[in-house]
Amino acid sequence: MKHICYLLLLLGLPFCAAAQNTLTTQQWQRDIELLRTGLPARIPSLFASAYSQKNFDADLNALAQKMAGHSDLDIALELQSIVAKCRNTYARLDLSALLQRGKIIPIGLGTFSDGVFVNGTVKRFEKILSGKVLSVNNMDIEEVYRRLGRFVSQDNEETLRRDALQWLRFPAAFRLAGISNSDTLNLVVQNARGAHDLQTVFALDPTRDQKLMVPSIVEPRSPDLRWSPELTLWNLQWLEKDSVVYFQYNACLSHESYVAHGDTVMAEKFPFLQPIADSIAHLLEQHPKARFFFDLRINKGGHTNDGFALADRLAAMPQVNRKGRLYVSTGWFTGLEAVQVAQYFRDHTRAIVIGEPTADRPGRNNPIGSFSLPSSGITVIYPAAQTQPDKASGPATLKPDVVIQRTFDDFRMGRDPVLDWVRQGKK
Repeated sequence: MKHICYLLLLLGLPFCAAAQNTLTTQQWQRDIELLRTGLPARIPSLFASAYSQKNFDADLNALAQKMAGHSDLDIALELQSIVAKCRNTYARLDLSALLQRGKIIPIGLGTFSDGVFVNGTVKRFEKILSGKVLSVNNMDIEEVYRRLGRFVSQDNEETLRRDALQWLRFPAAFRLAGISNSDTLNLVVQNARGAHDLQTVFALDPTRDQKLMVPSIVEPRSPDLRWSPELTLWNLQWLEKDSVVYFQYNACLSHESYVAHGDTVMAEKFPFLQPIADSIAHLLEQHPKARFFFDLRINKGGHTNDGFALADRLAAMPQVNRKGRLYVSTGWFTGLEAVQVAQYFRDHTRAIVIGEPTADRPGRNNPIGSFSLPSSGITVIYPAAQTQPDKASGPATLKPDVVIQRTFDDFRMGRDPVLDWVRQGKK
């Protein structure tokens, strides 16, 4: 199983108190017809040979024939299952408004190299906090992933690992996936002593069960640099003891990037990156043996021009552009433009790419488009660029030169094995 934490931030979500309104069959028919015509019209290249427009139409027709007696959320989840068959992470439905109206399973799960662990829950179920989940309703974790994968618009296995378990919060979703017939889940969890505990976790209404929703979470004991409590746009630090210039680049956004894209209004809301780039170059010049660690693991994207410019600048510094001096890290949460920046570093410098394979597929084009279904209000999100990479020939993920995995104990203790690898000067 792949590593990396995926903590489901369920305890702080806003929830609506109103009861779910039921749409008529005719209203859903109108929404289905708009989805049928609207998605292919906007991005016909989305429907490849693996899932053709003919298959798309057939699935929508089948759903239209069995809507009677089903809730709005059940129908919406079926629609997401259909769209997910396009296997493009940028083709999905925003179902948050429907999902947030009902009860939830108050549990957060993290996937690590040594299994799936309970990272967060509520006081009612804190007995299983930090435990390793062995099975859910007598299904092993791999089967749970497989069943929940019906809702995941996935390009690769990493997308599945990143996104599937979030659906385990919602009873309607795991019932539809055939994991449970009720609003409860029976978890077999291995505790710290190695013993197995059976815990029944039931759905709670955040608006009515507030006393039961007191959070209980795993907090790293001694957080390393990546786990700073104050998440910033960028974080540049000189690690003198290790002779490492550490640059955590959490968004491909800056004053310069917006100016380059003609958006001067947004540019005024962001700081200049140029002084940071100058500081990086200065530190590397002043410390000839220093290593540069460019951390893109939680960068959700933005614009690529700043990252490309930094790569070009470092490539032009012969004393810096050497194997063992430049490191770029990626992970499941490395967004589209950050993936492109990592690939650019790989192609134009001697950087070593380390960390996790990406959940986003290299070569995809932005921007993202959207339109709304009028009756349900569901937002349909799709890749607005007509050109998409060939699934048969292009890589499904950006795989690092050195894959570095993280255990649950790494997370619990606050260790960052990727940064430690750079600290040790490995090649």
